[in-house]
Amino acid sequence: MLESGPAAGALAAAHLARIIGTSEVLAFDMGGTTAKACLISAGEPELTTEFETARVHRFKRGSGLPIRLPIIDLIEIGAGGGSIARIDEAGLVKVGPTSAGAEPGPACYGRGGEEPTVTDAAVVLGYLDPHGCLGGEVKIDPDCAREAIRRKVAAPIGLDVVDAAVGIHRIVCEHMASAAKIHAVEKGRDVRQYALLAFGGAGPIYARSVARYTGCSRVIAPPHAGVFSALGLLAAPIKFDAVRSRYSRLADTCWADIEGMYRQMECELEENLKSSGAEPSSIVRRRSADMRYVGQGFEITVPVPDSLSAAAEQQVTAAFNEVYQRKFGNHIPGGQIEVLNWRADASAPIPWPDVLRRSHMFGPAGQRTSRPVYFAELGGFHETPVYRDPGLAMSETRQGPLLIEQAGSTIVIGPGDRFEVDRLGNVLITVAMR
Repeated sequence: MLESGPAAGALAAAHLARIIGTSEVLAFDMGGTTAKACLISAGEPELTTEFETARVHRFKRGSGLPIRLPIIDLIEIGAGGGSIARIDEAGLVKVGPTSAGAEPGPACYGRGGEEPTVTDAAVVLGYLDPHGCLGGEVKIDPDCAREAIRRKVAAPIGLDVVDAAVGIHRIVCEHMASAAKIHAVEKGRDVRQYALLAFGGAGPIYARSVARYTGCSRVIAPPHAGVFSALGLLAAPIKFDAVRSRYSRLADTCWADIEGMYRQMECELEENLKSSGAEPSSIVRRRSADMRYVGQGFEITVPVPDSLSAAAEQQVTAAFNEVYQRKFGNHIPGGQIEVLNWRADASAPIPWPDVLRRSHMFGPAGQRTSRPVYFAELGGFHETPVYRDPGLAMSETRQGPLLIEQAGSTIVIGPGDRFEVDRLGNVLITVAMR
């Protein structure tokens, strides 16, 4: 429930990753106000118990109210489509965190907005159809987009409108890529080993550039990317967590007592699941503990064996060393270890809704159009094919540049990128890194 829609998007990304057999995924969710990311490792989203709400300062730790509950570990990595671009006191282009919101929205919506946004830059560069209609209701006005960028960004620093739009686009993508890389490093992960799964209304537009900056060579764009998070609500498992605070040095732990405590927690969790309608045979249990070296002030969460016996100290020590090594690059042989909290969770999956797309073919010739789209590798604008969803034949590898327009988003496939469509309708892109 915490983080709501973005958390649902991470759950949908994890579920899709398991279905298509890609266990390491960076879920990239970019909407109208923000962009968020979540590492999916071994098919599971990363979790954290460190969360703050109602921050006074958006990105400053310690300025909000701490909530000590297990939560999907999401990081806000950048701006959204409605984020406003401006010139700061030093004459540099900045994007966000201020947003144009839904009303009046970006200047290109023609609803009175006068501030240039990330979406306005996408219109100027051709990534969004300058003569399109969003949701059948909002007709895009490219002249308003160009004028807003000219007046507020380009003219004050002596650029033309296209160069200013390119700058806005590049700043947004580089900031998101930098934040994603730092987040992965803090988790002891190499983001280059992950596939970028892009969703949200703006995610597939910027995924290719973010992937190039992060070093991710694969991008996955699901069908109906603009409402992909809603699928996560349908796929979210029924899950209960329990935690007991019981300090112990690992060498002094009475494992029989800990095993008894775990069994008590697991009985409570299973009863909660059964009362929620879960089948007992479908229940999955996991144990973990918050541990650290004696003298340290921060813990890491370490998996604990399903059954604890006299050999548990050796098993738990090995698990702690492995997690610590992965996160920090080294561990302390022979260091004394202590446990603060013992955790258990139990979950039961719910049936995944039947959302398979069973037929994919290029539509009639009239469904294919083209328009000038900006690609830096091609030195500027290039007349680019545009296909409207549904639209692509399965198992047929094609090469960009090309745009695929969905009902709520647009997938940008750049020069040299190769892609195909799988049986679920996902567009699988191999990015040309340079």
